[in-house]
Amino acid sequence: MNEAKGNFDKQILGIIENVKIYHRVFEKDKIIVEKEPKGFVEIKAKIDTGAEYSSIDKNLAIELGYGDVIDEFDKRTKDFIVNSEIENDVLTLRIKNELEKWGDAFNAKLIKSSHGASYRLMIKMDIVLANVTIHTFFSVIDRGHMQFPVLIGRKSMKFFLVDPSKFPGEKYEKWEIS
Repeated sequence: MNEAKGNFDKQILGIIENVKIYHRVFEKDKIIVEKEPKGFVEIKAKIDTGAEYSSIDKNLAIELGYGDVIDEFDKRTKDFIVNSEIENDVLTLRIKNELEKWGDAFNAKLIKSSHGASYRLMIKMDIVLANVTIHTFFSVIDRGHMQFPVLIGRKSMKFFLVDPSKFPGEKYEKWEIS
């Protein structure tokens, strides 16, 4: 479930927005403990109302401190093939059970996109978008070939409206239809 903190009305986003993503520090142990954020990365993100879930580039997620869990997920899913719906449900449940040791900030999901279907690691991250702190899940995928390493999907935008004519950094002016 996504949560937001702060007093705000629905704000207007453009198709590209600055987003702060907080680093996390984990103890390397059987049970991973989430620590206080140790800084953040500020980066331009693509706002995509066509995507259900937000996604983050795998290398950026590693830079933010999630390398151990990404490596573990990759090892456990490298031979998984997306097949029938029943097999997919069983595999997703198996991955989720294996991720439990990492805590509730991690999940696995079968994501369907224009590139096909794949199992993805889902990481709950704290971000600041338009001065609103949001706790939301990001799917981890190689976005190195994309212009933006972060994509914000609909599940992370329920506190916003999107105006595709708004440019990055531009203050939104209310207008009237005459």
